[in-house]
Amino acid sequence: MTSVLITGASGNLGKCLVRDCMRAGLKVFAVVRSTVPDEWAGDTDITVIKADLSDASCIEALVPHLAKTSHIIHAASAMSNNVETLKKDTRRATENLLTATTKAIEHVSLKPGFFLISSVAVYDHRGASGLLTVDPSSAVDPEPARRGHYARFKCLQEEQCAAFSQQAGVPLRIVRVGILTQSSLAWVSRMGFRAGAFNILIGANDPIQVLSVDTAAQQIIADIQSGPTQPNSAPEAHDLAARTVNIVAHPPTTKAKLHAQLPHQDQEKPTLTVSWPVFRACLSVWSALAGVLLVLSINIPGSLRPAELNARFRPVIYKTTASHRDLV
Repeated sequence: MTSVLITGASGNLGKCLVRDCMRAGLKVFAVVRSTVPDEWAGDTDITVIKADLSDASCIEALVPHLAKTSHIIHAASAMSNNVETLKKDTRRATENLLTATTKAIEHVSLKPGFFLISSVAVYDHRGASGLLTVDPSSAVDPEPARRGHYARFKCLQEEQCAAFSQQAGVPLRIVRVGILTQSSLAWVSRMGFRAGAFNILIGANDPIQVLSVDTAAQQIIADIQSGPTQPNSAPEAHDLAARTVNIVAHPPTTKAKLHAQLPHQDQEKPTLTVSWPVFRACLSVWSALAGVLLVLSINIPGSLRPAELNARFRPVIYKTTASHRDLV
């Protein structure tokens, strides 16, 4: 029986992954920090592991379960722009999980398939001012330090897992997920700014790809069951693109159409629409000013850094690999 260990199992995506594993008849080891979802009560096919991945004491607690696991889905990560939180809950948590996995495979012949849940935020969003098309072979941002802290730490997390894959001979799949919501009728940060009593919509006619966590989880589990990353398969050295898939919504909608579907309270707010060319011109001015602030050693919050604003608002289409179906 295929068994899956899921970190971040009590999060929005994690709970959907657990549910879909159960529906697929997979044995689940669910790693949670503290709270166990009520819907898991009495389910004997879910083994709950209470462990704080940011604490090194989790390593010994995880090893016995990892030794019985055929696949690992590492979905635990800080959804934050706070550096200390990201150091603890993204970087250190990943280090501890990889250390525990290394210890586990020392005692068994089976090497588990490792699925890292990453983000399309890691891609390099620079280039020509028009529509950018990104697929799994596209370059990751070569200067993540210019970006917001979340994107920077997701790049570091991918590097951690890629190095582990090569050193330990563990097959790796990097799953770069797009914009996820629990409801398709929700304001998302790539649309623009919510400024108190009004909204600012950046690039109303530009594409946006918003996917429900339910659909994303279904595709991830389908990838485990039918994708090329299988236990005991050799990792493709120096070829992350061959091990990477984007999970995004197709076909894209536009920001204006998404805005028109928002709940009534958002519709009542006055909305200022700013085109991407106008915003890009403003961004050029802000970039010059930010350079001066940098010289003066004045810190700019990660979410307001020019490179991060460019990645957040520029028109872009994310594509899946050819071997994976588009999602609707």
